[in-house]
Amino acid sequence: MLCDEQFEEYEKLYEDVVTEFHNRFLDDKGEIIFDTQTPIMIPLQFNLIPQQYIVKNVNKLIRIIEKLDNHLVTGFLGTAHSLNALADNGEVAKAYELLLREEYPSWLYEVKKGATTIWGHWDGIKENGEMWDPDMNSFNHYSYGTGGSFLYCQIGGGGKYFFK
Repeated sequence: MLCDEQFEEYEKLYEDVVTEFHNRFLDDKGEIIFDTQTPIMIPLQFNLIPQQYIVKNVNKLIRIIEKLDNHLVTGFLGTAHSLNALADNGEVAKAYELLLREEYPSWLYEVKKGATTIWGHWDGIKENGEMWDPDMNSFNHYSYGTGGSFLYCQIGGGGKYFFK
């Protein structure tokens, strides 16, 4: 357990990190300076965006997702936080929409290809049935497995997230 002195030290460190994040990555209107999904999802998930700018950044994220035909284009780091970042910030419907997509890239694409675990690549098995790369393909990947975490925690009421 942290003593009061340690708590104050870490609280100050957190405040310094948040301030530096704001200075480097938010424009003068409070919007994330990047135009891709992951650099918006991560700060939303880890409460790095000031409350008054959350809606603006969530809306930017939604526009980016919709511009990409409602697909995630995140890689394993962003994917791990994608559904919860949306749901926790008022976009539960968009999180479900992404979770329930059946086209590549998506969780249900894998299920339709016979997956019983979540692969390390959205296209671990391609449309033509060939493996993406037998030497570079996990068929039980923790980050993309966050779809399962979302199911347990958000939908099933299982409590705290596994990846938060």
